[in-house]
Amino acid sequence: MKGRSKIIVESIAISNLKEGMILAEDIRHDPTGVILVPKGNVITEKALKAIKLFPAGERCLVYSKEIKGLAGKPNPEKKTINEKRTEDKKSKEKEIANLPQRTS
Repeated sequence: MKGRSKIIVESIAISNLKEGMILAEDIRHDPTGVILVPKGNVITEKALKAIKLFPAGERCLVYSKEIKGLAGKPNPEKKTINEKRTEDKKSKEKEIANLPQRTS
């Protein structure tokens, strides 16, 4: 891949979203699951306002080009979609396991 950039997916805090970034997953309204900004959309000023108005989680996945020459340096923040989904699933399972149990 000499001389070419490769597209990667990066997990970032939603508060760090900037205009021009491209989403690699839907950003959803937390309580309802309604899509605020669909996957593949470029973040605009209007999208940033919608995300600030409605609760939408803490992190999201965005597409990012890895710059030539930096490809060999691992970055723990950059994960594949499957790695991120596995991590999110484990986190949700842990949250569910820690919920208080109902007593009759």
